[in-house]
Amino acid sequence: MSLEWNLLRLMQNGALGHTARDTATKLHERGIQVIYSPSFSPDLNPIEKVWHIMQNYLQDNFSENMTYDRLRDLDAVKEAVKQLQSMNSER
Repeated sequence: MSLEWNLLRLMQNGALGHTARDTATKLHERGIQVIYSPSFSPDLNPIEKVWHIMQNYLQDNFSENMTYDRLRDLDAVKEAVKQLQSMNSER
């Protein structure tokens, strides 16, 4: 499968890190079109709902031993994704 880089879109809000000149320049250099959504508007950005579900799952199931290294190893994140997949298949 060939990826058409000129078709990439990145949805983000107006957070300072997202709108920094260096960030905007790098995105433009790579031909990535940015779609801005208002800050604090998760209803306009569906991925925010997924992050919320994953965050809740991780906090509920790994709160005692959740560390940056554990997240970085992705074990806990993989389990959270599996949980999301099973929730989606139940629909």
